Amino acid sequence: MFEDIIKKLILFSETMYTDVGKKLKSLVKFWFWGSTALFIILAVILFLLSFFVAINEEDIYYFFLYFFSSLVALIFGPLLSWMNYLFLYGFGELIDKTIEIHTCQCETKRCLEETKKLIQKQNDKQTENE
Repeated sequence: MFEDIIKKLILFSETMYTDVGKKLKSLVKFWFWGSTALFIILAVILFLLSFFVAINEEDIYYFFLYFFSSLVALIFGPLLSWMNYLFLYGFGELIDKTIEIHTCQCETKRCLEETKKLIQKQNDKQTENE
């Protein structure tokens, strides 16, 4: 049992840094929808609380405070979540594209080195023939 836990930890540590951009983008999508839902729930609670205050005929100040707080949470909460989503999703996309560019550069460098070796071999053969 202890060995299984160690194996899982080793596997996790090996895959922790692979596909970071995709993992970040997935996490950001989840975070966006979760935070948007929480802001909407908060707005509904504040909205209901404002009417509860109005029904109990307490100070009208608290009614407007809760009512406008619910409107702010309903409008600006999802808006801020969306802005955060754009920034973090863009960062994940930037990570993906950087890894892609690095992979292409490594492939190009490898091809250039092979080409140089082939050219060198051909030059060596030509000098031997002369």
